[in-house]
Amino acid sequence: MENTVQPYGKEFVLDLHGCDISRMNRDGLKLYLDHLCKLIGMEQCGLHFWEEEYIPKEEWDSNPHLQGLSAIQFIKTSSIVVHAIYGMERFYLNCFSCKDFDEKLTTEYTLSFFGGKVVNYKSLERI
Repeated sequence: MENTVQPYGKEFVLDLHGCDISRMNRDGLKLYLDHLCKLIGMEQCGLHFWEEEYIPKEEWDSNPHLQGLSAIQFIKTSSIVVHAIYGMERFYLNCFSCKDFDEKLTTEYTLSFFGGKVVNYKSLERI
């Protein structure tokens, strides 16, 4: 009998640079995640934000890579994590699910929402 490992799911990673920072706020991220979940057929289970209040002001002011907002959207099949770094006009997405989803559609929607250009993307099969 052959021992084969069945895929558990996949993780999709997308990095955008040169983004429109006007949507990098709580309202913008909530709108983005709400629509993305509908678009790729994911059931939302809870949304949590993380902002700069955990970083000392002097460290925040001197580090553009810290000037942003992160969120985790729990979904029935795992999670979607986003980092909107308005200090550098960058947006980072990690979408992990045991339910299949369309990476191309995810990329197209993310680009249409935040603008910018794709500088990195990767899809990993999780086993």
